[in-house]
Amino acid sequence: MRRVVPERLPRLDPASHDAAVRGAVVLTLSELGGVTRWWRTRQRRTLRDAAGMLGVTHRLLAELERGERGVRMDTALDLLAGMGFDVVLVPRDPSLSLQAPGEQEVR
Repeated sequence: MRRVVPERLPRLDPASHDAAVRGAVVLTLSELGGVTRWWRTRQRRTLRDAAGMLGVTHRLLAELERGERGVRMDTALDLLAGMGFDVVLVPRDPSLSLQAPGEQEVR
């Protein structure tokens, strides 16, 4: 029998249908830092320029790029959104779903 997250969770919007193909699996803070560094260099921005664009200090952005543990989760999520990234949570257990029964992905 398929297990489903209880109804009391807030409405969760499904990821785009090609999220897995275009995205990356990030399991460590160091990997998250690598993605943020990749974004900044792809934008051809210095740490100071990118930090200014995102409204944070260059020190904070450098800490995120180095994968340091002191960066707050809400700050990291805000910065990732500012960089144009969505964070998609996918249960590792294929028998689990964050979607209510009968919900379909919007394409």
